[in-house]
Amino acid sequence: MSLVYRIIESPVGRLKLVAGAAGLKAVTWESEGAERVRLDAMHVDETHPTLHAAQQQLAEYFAGQRKHFELLLDPRGTVFQQAVWRALLAIPYGETRSYRDIARQIGRPEAVRAVGAANARNPLCIVVPCHRVIGSSGAMTGFAGGLQAKSHLLALESNATARAGTGVVMGEDGLARPPWAAVDPLLRHYYDTEWGMPVRDERGLFERLSLECFQSGLSWATILRKREAFRAAFNQFDPDVVAAYDEADVERLMADAGIVRNRAKILATINNAAATLALRAHGGLVNFIWSFQPAQTPTPRSIDEIPTVSEASTALSKALRARGFKFVGPTTMHALMEATGMIDTHLMDSHRRGSSGIWPA
Repeated sequence: MSLVYRIIESPVGRLKLVAGAAGLKAVTWESEGAERVRLDAMHVDETHPTLHAAQQQLAEYFAGQRKHFELLLDPRGTVFQQAVWRALLAIPYGETRSYRDIARQIGRPEAVRAVGAANARNPLCIVVPCHRVIGSSGAMTGFAGGLQAKSHLLALESNATARAGTGVVMGEDGLARPPWAAVDPLLRHYYDTEWGMPVRDERGLFERLSLECFQSGLSWATILRKREAFRAAFNQFDPDVVAAYDEADVERLMADAGIVRNRAKILATINNAAATLALRAHGGLVNFIWSFQPAQTPTPRSIDEIPTVSEASTALSKALRARGFKFVGPTTMHALMEATGMIDTHLMDSHRRGSSGIWPA
């Protein structure tokens, strides 16, 4: 039997599923070249039962409803590679191991580098969880689908695991964080040092308002990685400068690959800069936004208990729109209130609960 394949959509990109007579041969990214995983000639098959089962189980995995795959696997590899891949299958859902851990597990403690090479050659990504292998220091390491995909997978598993307990994930440093801040070093640093801390200067608050606008429909990690490019593109979010942008500036921004090139959001940011200037005659942006701080803050013990909108964020959204602001919906404003310390939605068991100094721990 020749190999068959199908392409499926997933939260981490388009995946290529490949099967043969003995089972599932590969799960790779459609964008990958042929060098990492070498396979024989194949043709599309949208009805093959192995591919159908793999697609269904992957959908359940991404929905947080499956922790173990029940598929016949038939990866091609050397004896050593097969031993490494079996060790990967033994890593529990929601946990990670280092290359050194895997080397010891297979009885080859000196073969750390070879383990890394075998991990990189794993043809069954996600199903054989090579994404659960990290550096000995806890740092993220290479992944066929890219580090953003790896972060997504680890956060997905941490998230699902946290739902069964207190909601927090205990880091290797002994500090408890929510799942979204537990894996990616950039998100972890942002959470530990900035998220939820009060912002009471005009430029800082205008920046946060603008970034929340651009984040709409995207991951916050994407915005953080582009943050310095955003700052450079928008003159450090100086509202006096941004409010004066003209069509040439809009085209400049649309050509800037370092930011999110969404014309409506770019125009909204320029508009919001002008609206910020207009608010100066009425107490300013900072006083205006902080006047909607509620009398109480949520006290979530699990991620399920964290609201995504509130009466206060709805009122703030309505008031900002009345002042001419755009892309300031209630959900976006709730996220702004969380990020700037107006409310404290740190989980009750998080090491950052109460860190703003505004709300008790």
